[in-house]
Amino acid sequence: MKTSLVRLSTTTLAVLALLSACGGGADSDSGQAVGFVAEIKKAQAASPSAAAVAGTGTRVDAKTLFDWAETIYPALFPKGPQNYSLSYQGVEYTVRSYANGNNLGLTPTGEIYGLGPFTNNVLTAFGHDADYAGQVQAAACQTYPGSCTANVPLNDCADPAALSLPTGFSSRLVYEFSGTVTGEQTIESVVNGPATFEGQNAIKITANTSGSTTVEGVSVSTALKIESFEQVGANSVNRALGSLIETTSGGFVIGGVTIPGSVSKSKVVYTPAFNMLDFHLQVGQSRTTVSTSTTTVTEPAGTPVSSSTSGETVTFEARESINVLGRNYNTCRYRIAGENANSYSTTWFLVGKGVPVRTVGVADGTVDLTQQLKSGTYNGSPL
Repeated sequence: MKTSLVRLSTTTLAVLALLSACGGGADSDSGQAVGFVAEIKKAQAASPSAAAVAGTGTRVDAKTLFDWAETIYPALFPKGPQNYSLSYQGVEYTVRSYANGNNLGLTPTGEIYGLGPFTNNVLTAFGHDADYAGQVQAAACQTYPGSCTANVPLNDCADPAALSLPTGFSSRLVYEFSGTVTGEQTIESVVNGPATFEGQNAIKITANTSGSTTVEGVSVSTALKIESFEQVGANSVNRALGSLIETTSGGFVIGGVTIPGSVSKSKVVYTPAFNMLDFHLQVGQSRTTVSTSTTTVTEPAGTPVSSSTSGETVTFEARESINVLGRNYNTCRYRIAGENANSYSTTWFLVGKGVPVRTVGVADGTVDLTQQLKSGTYNGSPL
């Protein structure tokens, strides 16, 4: 889910689970799709310069791109099919196949191909994902009608007082991890107050995450600082402008080799800013938000500026009581998914506060990461 005070723990701690939504897939046994990808491979081999120009400009993820195509050309691409990844000769392609025989495919370098009756069954290149970034963003409200409506009530999963971002409001949350990542991290968040970001008035929220985690037997101490900038809107619909991110990693040893620590700093700007409507869903409702972001790495120097357009689908699945590390919580269960339907995260938010008490990450249909609330305070009071 996009960043706000009550959701920062999902953003910072479940990052591995959320990143898994960008990989892997299912249903790769389609002979039609295999043939489609084989033709793409031939086309790339015949024109090696294509990959060189791909990847420039604002990238668009496959789900958002294909959803847009379905909206603009419904007769060619009727809604229903989902993306799946298809590995061919060591390369992962993202494909969406339709019952009418049409296929859309996206290569790792952003090249778009189509094959089927709409191309007279001749493999046809349609440029690069970045070529369509402006059209995709402009049609976001048409593609995902619920993503742009601000006049909707807040549900009872969140705290209206917290969403008003009062200066000094704070939380301290301690999480433990299991699965592919083990260890413990602590997040301390506070609303700093009025600020400016990219020339716009905003409210600044700072979240500091610290702790040590172990992955494949290697333990690393990390410190993550995220300064988020939001605007408070009517009906508790806040707008995300962007963030400043600083990550400090301690050194570690692999196979007797010492890897030194590192520091990275970056700025993320959303253009345009987007409405944060996750806690305005009712049980059973979903909403997909399309956001375009530009990331500038300020440290280390030399990293090129990158832009991307992506879609994130959030579903309010249920209200339920769960037990987390021996404590019972009344929660709202949400699923957050990217372009791969088989990779997603599920988060249980504490009713009335919006604090995540458990997050489970699934990659290609398999649970790979679980984070659970060990202890916490909410504006000075114990949870």
